[in-house]
Amino acid sequence: MSEEESSSFVFEEEEPNVTISFDENNVITSIIGIRKDGSKIDNTDPKNPQSKKPITLTVRDDPTVNALHSWGFVGDKRIPAKNEKVKRFIKVVEAYVDIATTEGKWGDPLVGDEVWQKKGLGNYNSIVKFLWIADQVGFYSLTKKKRKEYETGIKDVKLKKQSFQLEEFEKIPTVGRWLGRVYDPTNPNAGTDGFVKKDKKFEGDKPQDAKTLWQALILLDMTTDEFLAGTKETGKNLTNAQRIENLTDRLEENTFQPVGIERELFPNKVSLIWWANTPAPIPTETELENPQNKKMERVKFAKQRSTTFDPTAKGVQKQLTKFMRHFAESNGVTGTWTRLWSQKTPIAKHGELDLDIHYLKDFEECLKKGVEFDKNGEYIMHEREHTQKINEKKNPIRLIDGTIVQPNEPYYHVRKIVTTEKDWESAWMYYRVAMDLGWRAEEAFTAGANRSLDPKLTGVSEEKTPDGDIFVMLRIMTRKTAWVGRSHHGGSIVTPETMKLIREKRDLVDKYSDTSKYSFDEAKKHGVIQSYISTEVDQANLKKEDGRWIGLPEKYGKSVPNKIHALVGEDGYFTKIETMEYPSNARMSKSLREQYKDNNWQVPQVRPIQSNRRKIHAIMRHCYAEIFADKKDMYLKYFKFHSLHALRHLFAQYWLTATARKNDGVRDYAMVMKMGHWNGVDILMNFYGQQSNVQITKRAMDIRTDYEALAEAQRKEREEREKNKSLEEELDNVDSDEDSEDDMEETTDELQ
Repeated sequence: MSEEESSSFVFEEEEPNVTISFDENNVITSIIGIRKDGSKIDNTDPKNPQSKKPITLTVRDDPTVNALHSWGFVGDKRIPAKNEKVKRFIKVVEAYVDIATTEGKWGDPLVGDEVWQKKGLGNYNSIVKFLWIADQVGFYSLTKKKRKEYETGIKDVKLKKQSFQLEEFEKIPTVGRWLGRVYDPTNPNAGTDGFVKKDKKFEGDKPQDAKTLWQALILLDMTTDEFLAGTKETGKNLTNAQRIENLTDRLEENTFQPVGIERELFPNKVSLIWWANTPAPIPTETELENPQNKKMERVKFAKQRSTTFDPTAKGVQKQLTKFMRHFAESNGVTGTWTRLWSQKTPIAKHGELDLDIHYLKDFEECLKKGVEFDKNGEYIMHEREHTQKINEKKNPIRLIDGTIVQPNEPYYHVRKIVTTEKDWESAWMYYRVAMDLGWRAEEAFTAGANRSLDPKLTGVSEEKTPDGDIFVMLRIMTRKTAWVGRSHHGGSIVTPETMKLIREKRDLVDKYSDTSKYSFDEAKKHGVIQSYISTEVDQANLKKEDGRWIGLPEKYGKSVPNKIHALVGEDGYFTKIETMEYPSNARMSKSLREQYKDNNWQVPQVRPIQSNRRKIHAIMRHCYAEIFADKKDMYLKYFKFHSLHALRHLFAQYWLTATARKNDGVRDYAMVMKMGHWNGVDILMNFYGQQSNVQITKRAMDIRTDYEALAEAQRKEREEREKNKSLEEELDNVDSDEDSEDDMEETTDELQ
């Protein structure tokens, strides 16, 4: 019997054990079977949940199929013709579930009743029947607005064991005391995860940090009790000073024995200090006892290190020793911790990033001239990832750049990065502002091009000095301190070309934000998103009654005006537009975060679109490689792996050199420190070198003067200060915004 002659069908790829039957009029009569999660479905009277009418297999071309074609459901996703009614119906159900749960040409997942009509997909009351069918069959939840994913467990057995081991480790009372969450499921104050919140000594430490402590104790071959006792010998009662001395010695002792295949590469035991500061490859597996069956099992406790790893920064060592020390201090082991436990960053060699100014000029020219795009308007780059892999297949494999890798041969995965003219324009804007502000990546990708009429609104404002000089000021989210109330800082743009770029983008946003003149789709074609569907909630106002959340904001699920428009790139291209003014981290517990995700609520933190951000990284690397052709070591050592943060070096180099030109060769470190929001001049001096004694002596001889002249200078300074008072208050919105990046370091750019 052919498909169209049968009276039932199944969703083969989604839920093959649930049968949908229909009559001669194509009306669905029953949905019966066992879903993938094991639940039973026995619905003999299926109805549209909104209209309460029967559901038919008939799917019209207009608006349904034609609209789906326009939103990318073509090719292998194409909706079948009318004569294939079952296949057509199945494809439409799957398409609507895709639109409701994933990103695509339609934008973000569609949530709410109104947005479907606005996107030209038809009335939600008609569409909901397709989503309801998916819900009944079992691969979509209509209440949670979420596709159901079925996991049979973590596929990698080693990862599954690691997950189990970690969960048990977090339940140890001394670990909980450190993290401020003790496992006590019988306690009436325990959360759904069984943990009870407690006061803790170190506020910055998070539950996920338990993994780092777990790794450290594996490397030391110690249990938590042995670590706190300061020895593996039982019955010894050491003083705190003796415990710390023993643990310090143990950091450098060869305590960890690699296992399995890794033992062939590392036949002897290694120390924690060696493991923390050794480039790839390193041992990443160990043997631990399974508490359930008391058998020793191999567990992967760490990831393989990438080729970007810089041992001189001591980054891994600092993390391991930090959490061991905090764990010890939280459990009464206090005292003096020596150099191996230090969190200080090694001081840079003086002047190691002091560049000739022509490199800055060459970099700017490289970005400005751009590249030659192909007939499709694309410029394609191939970049090698950092982590080495092995071809475990029996046959050779071909990488995307044409490289052939033989079986058992090591290789680095190659990523294809496709850029367009818009990406290069975005890179140019990013660079131009960076040279005035020295901004960081998250600031750049969440900076606003809209007018800022309020000190707490991200965006652009025009300012004027008392002397009548006009400049542009950007108000930018202060990521580090936003969660404690200091939400914004400012930055002055004084370069004419940069001001012109910003004003042009601001005017574009002004124009297409006008909903009385331009439709949503017309504005979006020009990179401006006028509105979005709000999924923002306030947890404090919510409560659950009869399985439903009560207290959702009035605007939830509805279209709201977009206030923050991207300065760099089009709206929604580098950052989810509705998260532009959130902090980098929501500082939510794991259980609360999961609750938000389960309900499709907006987690209050920035959501970057990494695939597009990587294009800017790649463009910058393209130009660094070009200008540092004669300094390959410098490119490979730093600029290649810190492609956006390295612009702060170019910024500092430019302004230090410019101040020296006006100051008899003496660089104004204090001024550049303030402009770039560093936490001290010593950082700049370490990287760019201090002035020579001859320069300082000549400058001192030139500026030496008598007291009368100094008194007159002070009087004029007070007058100038009073004259500038109003503007000074405006510019004083600038926070120091200290960050770990003040030491000129940054997490390595991901090429994957």
